[in-house]
Amino acid sequence: EVVKAFKPEKNIIADFGEDSFNFIHSAMRNVCVNGTGGKAFYGIRNIQFAGKTGTAEVGIGSKKQNHSLFVGFGPIDKPIEEQIAVAIIVEFENNNHLKYAGNLGAMIMSAYYYKEDYINAAKRCGYPVKESYN
Repeated sequence: EVVKAFKPEKNIIADFGEDSFNFIHSAMRNVCVNGTGGKAFYGIRNIQFAGKTGTAEVGIGSKKQNHSLFVGFGPIDKPIEEQIAVAIIVEFENNNHLKYAGNLGAMIMSAYYYKEDYINAAKRCGYPVKESYN
């Protein structure tokens, strides 16, 4: 469900050429195909989403914890009015692959693109789900 739609606007004029923009765009697409988000987006690889994964480590030694991060957008082959952008942080994911932000990003993007619910998005992405999840 779209809570609030925003009209794209340019806030900053970056001083770099279109070649640089295309390189970054391509690199972010590659993250969702062959990179650190490749497994998360495997089930929806045919849709051209782009993104960047990340991990923030907090604490030291045995108290070290991980936060999982993902930002993404797409489908990049559609007009901007038909695209979605997401930013996700999962605190204390601690190597629990079902809590990785990239996986959640793929599910959100799949649900948006296919107009499906959580359970069907999770299944499309290849994640184990229980029918009782809500």
